[in-house]
Amino acid sequence: MVFHQAVKKTVHRLFYTSAGQKYSVANYWNDPHHQTGYLKNSKYLPYIDNVIPTANSSTFKDNFSRLKQLVLIGGPDDGVITPWQSRY
Repeated sequence: MVFHQAVKKTVHRLFYTSAGQKYSVANYWNDPHHQTGYLKNSKYLPYIDNVIPTANSSTFKDNFSRLKQLVLIGGPDDGVITPWQSRY
């Protein structure tokens, strides 16, 4: 449990670097407590989420709107979605 808490508090230091952005999970990591690092260093998610506008923003929105099914995963220990049941 102590290791899990330490990783949770420090993972942004790796994920929001150019080396960290080479790992798929880091590209999908949006830490609400470290938005400056997220916006400055994330190479994927803020662009497809249209948080950072680009020439492709309308294409990303249109493509996402055409999805027929989307599966997102959450759990009681993620510590981000509160209450975690609201992910449904």
